Amino acid sequence: MATGTYAERYQWVSHPGNYGGNWCSPAPLYRYLSQKENNSARLMDMTSFSFITAGCGDCHPGGGPAEFDRKGNRYDRFMVEMGYEPGGVNDFDGDYYQARWSETGVLVVIA
Repeated sequence: MATGTYAERYQWVSHPGNYGGNWCSPAPLYRYLSQKENNSARLMDMTSFSFITAGCGDCHPGGGPAEFDRKGNRYDRFMVEMGYEPGGVNDFDGDYYQARWSETGVLVVIA
């Protein structure tokens, strides 16, 4: 969570680190990263998949949240292991809800 002045200015900042910083959600978007565990579509906003496909992938080119979920699993492989459907509800998981990782693959960092 943001603190101090940033907490007042950027209330939508709900996740630190690889998902972005102060300017990653400029007006009028103001989206927030959905929680990992949810029980309804009404709780969903930006998922890990839509973070990449909504244009954020332009500035976050690979690795981190573009390759691994919040529990350290590689998205495309884990989707197949779990039997998640591309574009499906997928347990309202904030990393897999309506995601198509098993079709698109992930964005990796090549060193």
